Amino acid sequence: MGKKKEFEHKRQIVNLQLLFGSVSAILLVLIGLFIYGHEQDRPWAVAGMISFFIVGLVVVSSFNSIMEGIEAEIEH
Repeated sequence: MGKKKEFEHKRQIVNLQLLFGSVSAILLVLIGLFIYGHEQDRPWAVAGMISFFIVGLVVVSSFNSIMEGIEAEIEH
């Protein structure tokens, strides 16, 4: 019983991290789009938007893999 509660606690923490990761990724993408929208004629703005987008995707995918790993741990 104690082990199940411990896993539930870990799962809640990971859910919070996943939520935070998703929100921060969305914010990064929006910041990138904002920069791109205001500075379309400058090539660095395109590079900035792409890098923000890639960082956002990496953040979300890393949190998703952490979540899957904990779910697999719970099932075993």
